[in-house]
Amino acid sequence: MPAELQPVQAANVARKVLRAAVVTALRETHCVLIAASPAIDTPASLPYTPTADYWQQAISALNQHVWPALQQIQRELPAPSLEQEKLNEVARAALEVAFKETLLQCLHEQRAFAELYACVDLIAMASEQAWMEAWVPLVFLEELLDMSTVASCQRWFQYLESRAGRLIAGMPPRGGKSQALLRICNELLRKLAKTDGSEFLGRVMIFLANAFPLSDPSGVNQAGHFSTTNTTDYDDTVEMTDEAPSKLPWVDGVDSDVEFYRVFWSLQRYFNQPTLLFLEDGFAAFRKAVEVVLGSLEKIARQEASQLRDTRSGRRSERKRKHDTLATAVAE
Repeated sequence: MPAELQPVQAANVARKVLRAAVVTALRETHCVLIAASPAIDTPASLPYTPTADYWQQAISALNQHVWPALQQIQRELPAPSLEQEKLNEVARAALEVAFKETLLQCLHEQRAFAELYACVDLIAMASEQAWMEAWVPLVFLEELLDMSTVASCQRWFQYLESRAGRLIAGMPPRGGKSQALLRICNELLRKLAKTDGSEFLGRVMIFLANAFPLSDPSGVNQAGHFSTTNTTDYDDTVEMTDEAPSKLPWVDGVDSDVEFYRVFWSLQRYFNQPTLLFLEDGFAAFRKAVEVVLGSLEKIARQEASQLRDTRSGRRSERKRKHDTLATAVAE
């Protein structure tokens, strides 16, 4: 080995050392994950939500195998021309490449999802230890989703949902993790727009709503754009039938359930073309429709709460009656 290595040569040496350490740590973590969730690789199973004990064992595998390799690089790599800070950057970059090569090797060999999950878990833990940038796990997930089918994307998104508390913890409002997460979700939405995966699409949108505040620029229509072509078709000519009641008990503010149907779906045209609110009586009509709909929904909530209370009260009364009967029988 030459007495002095250039940055590229130093990175190659570090990558080889770290690659072996990462593979060993992955083997141990994969075994722990399989032991915790034996059915994790079956298509119908949901990703295992890791416990504190699992994460602790993942950290232990990193500390036992990867951390000594990093120390070895810092201590033995003959690169006197590199400053210590530069050497640290070389080691961090080499670790990132080692993880990426290991992950791609698992994909190339079509390893089970459990092993892929374990690999990304290790990447997440390494970033938490500040051995890599915080956004690296999400960037790796983004690359995995780019090369996956819709079915595989669903498995990876389930993984993201099960690890969200850890992967997006401390996410800044701009840049870093937030940009990577936005790219992941937007790419999924683009893919799903061409399929019938409405349920999956809804989960992605709910995840976005929970991950980002309502005031986040990514979710605010700052320019006020809208599309009049995105219409909602409904039957505006529907009439009351003899079989249906003239008014459902939860309809509030209109004369019949048919009228409520029309009012409810008429709101869509205001969402589709907000400029209608500025027409004469436009806002007044919109406000009246909103009051009818919200009033009915509030009435539903009150009725359901009342029914739930009655059900619980009935159960308590039944238990008390049985208890009194049993006590009487014992006394006799």
